[in-house]
Amino acid sequence: MRIIFTNSKENNFEISGNYILSPNWSGFGEVEVQHQRTRAPYQDGETYIDTLLNTRVMTIEFTILGANRQEVFDRRRVVAEHFNPKLGIGTLKWIQEGKEFWIECIPDTPIFASGDGQSKNHQAVIVQFLVLILICNNPIQYKKVW
Repeated sequence: MRIIFTNSKENNFEISGNYILSPNWSGFGEVEVQHQRTRAPYQDGETYIDTLLNTRVMTIEFTILGANRQEVFDRRRVVAEHFNPKLGIGTLKWIQEGKEFWIECIPDTPIFASGDGQSKNHQAVIVQFLVLILICNNPIQYKKVW
């Protein structure tokens, strides 16, 4: 799977090369729903009105690689710049099995792991994205990648 995030300044960040995607990612498929129902006095059961999609959180984990600690710090700075939540809504795109998907979302501040999640040559990172269905009218779109 390839993941590319484009922030509101049109800066792309692809998790590839010195950024290795972890198999620990979530929120890419499931969306919780809320069924709207009403009930009149003395009515048996309920009357269905509509179904609403809730907001969701998508999470990706990856590792920053570097030849030395300074190179890892420099790449951490690049990650923090691209996933800056103050930039607002961006687009998360992923390519999986020949199909391209994208969704508008807001990144949270990247979480840089401590302890075993870092060394002089690597740094583990977790980034969460808040997906606001109210903003994203078409929550998941795809097209065939040739």
